Amino acid sequence: MSRDELAVHDFEGLHYPTNNNNDDGMSTIITNRDVDAVVVGLDTEFSYRKLCVATVLLQKFPNAPLVATNRDAFDLVGQEGRRLPGNGSLVAALECASQRTAIHVGKPSDHLGHVVLHHAMGDSSSNDDCFLDPALTLFIGDRLDTDIAFALSLGMSAALVLTGCTTASQLIREQDKHDNDDPTIISTSILPTVIFPHMGLMA
Repeated sequence: MSRDELAVHDFEGLHYPTNNNNDDGMSTIITNRDVDAVVVGLDTEFSYRKLCVATVLLQKFPNAPLVATNRDAFDLVGQEGRRLPGNGSLVAALECASQRTAIHVGKPSDHLGHVVLHHAMGDSSSNDDCFLDPALTLFIGDRLDTDIAFALSLGMSAALVLTGCTTASQLIREQDKHDNDDPTIISTSILPTVIFPHMGLMA
């Protein structure tokens, strides 16, 4: 979520220069305003300086939560399927530097699940036409560890599309876990309800 999107919901972001290397590196983040939270979303211009700023803000405002929009380890880019660091890499860096554990609000977190089931789609007790029944819902995604895990945790059916980060070899490994005789290994398997090679087959 961008700073502009947050502003729509009355969240004010902290602005600071990122190209001034003449100060002591920290003076630009000394502010008269309180910081209520430090939120980490994917930033393709992430830098050591930004890591310093976020770390010192968490030090200065110990009651401000560290929030992660997601923990995606990587994204696949291009026909060669190059792995580029995802937001989870940035979160891990800040957790290490600040010695804080981020509150994860993306898939497959309980926070997001609660919002989806009890707020975003209404409440069954209110006879809301938009009430979401997990048993009648098919959740579509391209990642096992986020999309499919999120759907299964909420009791939904899960459709995996093989045009994203999940490969056939990953699916085979998950199936091997599921077929294992050890129940502790079976419990870690994440298998979708149905698999589509691409979105066109869902029409």
